[in-house]
Amino acid sequence: MTAPQLVLDDVTVRHGGRDVVRAVSCAVAAGERLALVGPSGTGKTSLLRAIAGLDAVAAGTIRIGARDATRLPPEQRGAVYLHQEPVLLGLRMPSPTDCSIASAPRHSPAAIPGR
Repeated sequence: MTAPQLVLDDVTVRHGGRDVVRAVSCAVAAGERLALVGPSGTGKTSLLRAIAGLDAVAAGTIRIGARDATRLPPEQRGAVYLHQEPVLLGLRMPSPTDCSIASAPRHSPAAIPGR
């Protein structure tokens, strides 16, 4: 069996004095994938943010590779959290379907009238 690359051991995440993730444990080996599925508000995003170091862990431990990453800052974890809605500086970025220009044909400057 391959050694786990991600281990969550009784991880709890709290927001506003309330447990939003309570005592989650799992291990993911190299090459494996893990899907978090559930209704809105069940702590999926909070757990991913805790793994990436963006939310504090109230209890439990997060191991990434051979290191205890529970208290490491995000830049030292080797893990990232990418939100499903692309955001830059707090502004929603348009998706390709929002931009008609993204699918417009490209023209050489010589083909544009007046050039």
